[in-house]
Amino acid sequence: MSEVGTVRRQSPGPGAVALLWLGSRPTPSVESYTRFLAERGVPVHLVVLDPAPWAELCANPGLTVHVVRQAEDGLFLLRLERLVVFRLPGAVLSRLVRVARRLSGRLGDRAASVRRRQRDVSRFVDRRLFRRVYRLVRPWLVGRRVEAALRAVDLPELERIVALDLASIPLAARLARRYPAALPTTDRDWAPYKHLVPARPPAARKALPHRALPHKAAKRSVNPATRVVRLALPDHSATAGAWRLLVLSAPEHMFVPKELGENGIAGYEPDALACFLAILDVAGPGAVYDVGANIGLYAAVASTLSTRAVRAFEPTPALVDAARRFAADNGLGFVVEPLALGARNGHATFYLSDSTDSSNSLAEGFRASSEQLRVTVETLDSYVERTGLVPAVLKVDTETTEPDVLAGAERTIARHRPWILCEVLRGRVEERLTRVLAPHGYRWYHITDAVPYQEKQVIAGDPSYRHLMWLFAPVEPDAAFWARLRRHTAALADCTVARAAELQSALRATAGDGAADRRAAWAYDDVGAGHSRL
Repeated sequence: MSEVGTVRRQSPGPGAVALLWLGSRPTPSVESYTRFLAERGVPVHLVVLDPAPWAELCANPGLTVHVVRQAEDGLFLLRLERLVVFRLPGAVLSRLVRVARRLSGRLGDRAASVRRRQRDVSRFVDRRLFRRVYRLVRPWLVGRRVEAALRAVDLPELERIVALDLASIPLAARLARRYPAALPTTDRDWAPYKHLVPARPPAARKALPHRALPHKAAKRSVNPATRVVRLALPDHSATAGAWRLLVLSAPEHMFVPKELGENGIAGYEPDALACFLAILDVAGPGAVYDVGANIGLYAAVASTLSTRAVRAFEPTPALVDAARRFAADNGLGFVVEPLALGARNGHATFYLSDSTDSSNSLAEGFRASSEQLRVTVETLDSYVERTGLVPAVLKVDTETTEPDVLAGAERTIARHRPWILCEVLRGRVEERLTRVLAPHGYRWYHITDAVPYQEKQVIAGDPSYRHLMWLFAPVEPDAAFWARLRRHTAALADCTVARAAELQSALRATAGDGAADRRAAWAYDDVGAGHSRL
């Protein structure tokens, strides 16, 4: 059953208008029309599946956003697609391969070739047949669920019901039967409201200074302030109780250094980082790819605590500089590649978020953006072929373009079966991720603080946004994996700001302040018990 949440209550005004949007990202014209009505005191009831793209408009007192969550979750047609198109052919083929091996005793590379062809056929059927059918019936299926969920909401008598996209038209027809006095339409009619005076003139919006855009204000500064953060890491590769101290220097406005400075590694994605360390322990030979690296935290952890080659992919120039400085200051060997990974090679527009540098994305409309860049995009498969560096571990966090990254890694995933750590934002990537990953036979686990994780049959983002990362495992994790995960979880809980300060004090006591500031990468037998340069 869909869950309806009201983001903001409306204020009284002229005749109420219901705006229906069942797409993923609103177009600028839709946003402009919604703002136009709300600022003129029209009680606007906006019905959406995902509130995140409308966050900036929710502050308007004339707007009520009704969020219908999970409207597509568990649809019979989607379950049938996964069963008939992907799982059933894969299961039948696996059974036939086992029978053929028992009969002939050898299949060689032909079994893998047949499996690849089966996956290609499944993807072709999904793309050319099922998706086309689903696009036709989705408005009726989703509209029916949304209308049923809205029965629990006490909407006022509506004057107009506006379907802002094609998928909303069946829903508008259903609501028109519930509110016979309302006019159902697809027209965004501006004329009846132009005589109304905006509740907040445009000048007031322009008067909001850089507080909403801290990183943009800092970029215009000639010498932005630098934040220095010291990070404690447990080094299990050395003796028991060994520690590493890393120093991160980055502009003060950057989001990740700020979070690390306030909470340490213990308070920054600790469950995902513990899983990442466990993967480094059990994955086969190969490199680590940190895709969407930001300042390169995951790359730095992998480079510090493993002997694997590490590549960090980040297209934002300021973050590339910060990640390279992070590696150089600590003597780490990871390489920062200033490019984006995607579904195809070429160039694309990269949108710098107005709110935080951790939300920069190739996806237009994911966050409000007043500054864009033209960046190089390469597929992961192409990068592997060009460099010969095969990944055993992939961490992907690219702000809603994760399915494109994995689609561009299709050959690498099929041939080399890397372990994948991937961010899943609620209501944005689940369906596309399922289509990309289903043919590869991976096991899906939502990373939480409950160990061992429960295997999932459906990819669904966390509505609380507390646990965003998922583990896509090429094999079922064994007891040794879960034991390592528990050990890393316990160790990371001690990687606090206070622990880093203790390590820094111990280093100063033995090497002096100047050496402490110049030399970041040290191993400790214990706090105050001495150190050695790695």
